[in-house]
Amino acid sequence: MELSELKPNAIVAAFQQLEGVHSLFDQIAQEARSHVLDVSTKKGRDFIASLAYKVSKSKTAVDNHGKSLVEGIKSQAKVIDSDRKFFRDSCDALRDEIRAPLTEWEEAETARINALKIRLEKLTDLGRVDQLSPSAVIADVLAEIKATTIDDSWQEFVIDSAKAKDIAIPHLENLLGLATQREAEQAELARLRVEAEARAKAEYEQRIADEAAARAKAHAEAQAKAQREALEAEKAELARQAELSAQREAAAKAQAERAAQDALVREATAKAQAQAEAEQAAKAAVEREARAKSEADARVKAEEARIRAELDAKAKAEAEELARREQSQAIKRRVNRNAISALMSEAVLSEDQAKAVVTAIYNKKIPNVSIVY
Repeated sequence: MELSELKPNAIVAAFQQLEGVHSLFDQIAQEARSHVLDVSTKKGRDFIASLAYKVSKSKTAVDNHGKSLVEGIKSQAKVIDSDRKFFRDSCDALRDEIRAPLTEWEEAETARINALKIRLEKLTDLGRVDQLSPSAVIADVLAEIKATTIDDSWQEFVIDSAKAKDIAIPHLENLLGLATQREAEQAELARLRVEAEARAKAEYEQRIADEAAARAKAHAEAQAKAQREALEAEKAELARQAELSAQREAAAKAQAERAAQDALVREATAKAQAQAEAEQAAKAAVEREARAKSEADARVKAEEARIRAELDAKAKAEAEELARREQSQAIKRRVNRNAISALMSEAVLSEDQAKAVVTAIYNKKIPNVSIVY
């Protein structure tokens, strides 16, 4: 018999016998179970769904007739209600039994598609690297995407995965080029800064040394000039005295020779003293130069430490911001997936419908409804 064509008189007759609906159920069950169930084709899956639906219709028909009989036959209410419950529960169990292969197939199909979607989402997310990320991070992500094989394991998502990969690779290559250029420019600026500081330091040290040498030379020349002028004046005086008296020529000559000798000694002494002072001044200049070099080295090291600290702080801040964004994105994806699954199971929506609802809520297109991340 056809499951959807139970005759009212057959239902009434079944309720008039003790456990009569048991026999009626056995007939329906035998008919339902006589079919070969095949979930490998769409036609087979549609047939299973139709068969399970017919079982539900039979349950409804018998239950409704039973309710009518209960209203008219109060004495049989207890028996009929018991049979109704038996028939409802049995039909539900039979329906679940008949539909079990299809349900199992649908669950497996949903799990397979979700796994592929997660793979695709991961591949897509890899291509969304922050444009301020270090070149090493971008290069690692690019290598991972290039190493991702697009083959038959992607099944019906093979086109989407290939498209995501094709989009991600040139985007990441462009980001890598920009990051490499940015880091090279930063390194070049640091190098130029160090060179400028080194030049300034060398110029300062050279200026100090030149000034010290010039002062020492000027001092030595001034002393030598003073000694020469004194010697010339003394020689002139001796000559004048020799002219005053011819009688004292011998004495004056001897005195002049002694004076000249003394003058030579004084000149030699003055030169030696000037040389010693020049050497002392040069030594002081060298010491000042060493101190200036030490101070310049300290300033350079302090500047290098400051630059390194700034770069390290910036890199740390960028890494923390990247980690925060990735964590936030992961939380949003998990919450959205949970919401989609709940809508599919509780509101009996398809996956696309559930996604559309979640997207509309996320975009604030549904008043007074929001998602908590």
